[in-house]
Amino acid sequence: MAALPGYGQQIVWEKKVGWIASSDVFTAVCEADSGNFMALGYSDRHLVGSSIVVGYGFNIATITKFNSEGDTLFSKELNLYCQSWGTPYIGRFWNNQYVAIVNVELPTGTSTASIKRYPAILILNSHGSVVESKHFPQFNEVVISGVTQTSDNGLILSGYHLGGLISIDSMFAIKVNFLLEKEWGGMYGNIANGSYRGECLEPMANGNYLVSGSLGKRVYSIELDSNGTQLGEKIIYQTPSNRVFYRSQAHQAFNKGFLSYGYYLDGSSNTVGYFGRNDSLGNKIWGGEVPFTNVNSLLINRENSFLVAKNGTESSLSRLTKDSSTIWKISLGIGFPLKFVHGLTFTQPDTGIVFGYYEQQTGNLGQQFWLAKIAGVGTAYDPTHPEDTINTPTVEKLFLPKDSPTLYPNPASGHVQFQKLTAETVVAIYSTKGEKLLEKTIQTNESVNVSQLSRGFYLYHLKMGDRVFTGRFLKE
Repeated sequence: MAALPGYGQQIVWEKKVGWIASSDVFTAVCEADSGNFMALGYSDRHLVGSSIVVGYGFNIATITKFNSEGDTLFSKELNLYCQSWGTPYIGRFWNNQYVAIVNVELPTGTSTASIKRYPAILILNSHGSVVESKHFPQFNEVVISGVTQTSDNGLILSGYHLGGLISIDSMFAIKVNFLLEKEWGGMYGNIANGSYRGECLEPMANGNYLVSGSLGKRVYSIELDSNGTQLGEKIIYQTPSNRVFYRSQAHQAFNKGFLSYGYYLDGSSNTVGYFGRNDSLGNKIWGGEVPFTNVNSLLINRENSFLVAKNGTESSLSRLTKDSSTIWKISLGIGFPLKFVHGLTFTQPDTGIVFGYYEQQTGNLGQQFWLAKIAGVGTAYDPTHPEDTINTPTVEKLFLPKDSPTLYPNPASGHVQFQKLTAETVVAIYSTKGEKLLEKTIQTNESVNVSQLSRGFYLYHLKMGDRVFTGRFLKE
């Protein structure tokens, strides 16, 4: 295995943001412009007029932008109540915009039973302002736990459906296209079998999708085809006792099978972690209990893995080999206060941002947003072991590649062209309501006449070979 860089693992910096008497949690982070990054979170502290209100009963979605040193550039409320359940998401979109997924939570009456919960997609600009939104109130009581980008700039939202106030009955997944319109999806699993808790969705080598999570004492998966039709179900792992998994997921390991993890409570109310590997048919290769409790996140580099975990009174980040041996472990905090980790995102091949919240339990003061930059999380490039080199996942590059064709002039009046076209391309232009207004096949230097369009904003969709690019422009 390639050697780690000389400086090894180290915390370069860590930051705490927010008001200690509130409950502030970062749930997702993505790279932004000029070495900055965006963080999505929620807080129970928010403004009403000019007053700060704490513990109102609902969490407020927040967006925060940081520079490469972790300094706050701005922090904003998104004027949405959101759930603390599930895993809100943020990622790059087009034209230096960002897509955020939140679990909206709205009171429709005075009782707990009157709360309405559903997913929403927000498009944000680089200043953190919402420029477009799509709500899905028809999916009431759905919690989104995972988001997957597709090569056509669409999104697949996965999670689970609450059959009652706290009971879970079905896995859930929907695909939306780059216009944020639903293409397929709904509820999956047979509720007669028990409570399906969907946690994530991954593309499979055969072009289908794997929705995974737990079904009672099992790490469980459901395979969907490219149209969202359920094909089959499989047990990835089953606990050695009748204890029920609290959270579990299964991930594709670069077409070589599945990596799965989760945790459950034993008979003494202690949490027990699980980490395992299965072949492409779901048969167990190895797996079992691991020295972690409350495993929160798993990032895969070929068959080497990162586990973000909380072990008793210690928060840590560990890297495991394909046979579950520990390569290294870095402590993020021992004793109180604690850092609770929600995830890790790579900013460079060998550095990453770990994020979550910092809990000050002395005097029960509450939580603050927390993030840290960690170096040495990956391995340097070794031509004899290229599988050990960590890069930003390909799916993340689909939002705004450096060689992405760009439309000019923008604003436009008569004709538009696209820079960086390298082959024959199918151009489609849509209204902001999703109506297709024009479609044409063009050559690399050919222009498109848009003079007949009314003044306003439009979306374009380019298909150049097997690559898809999207964007928007203003017609004057």
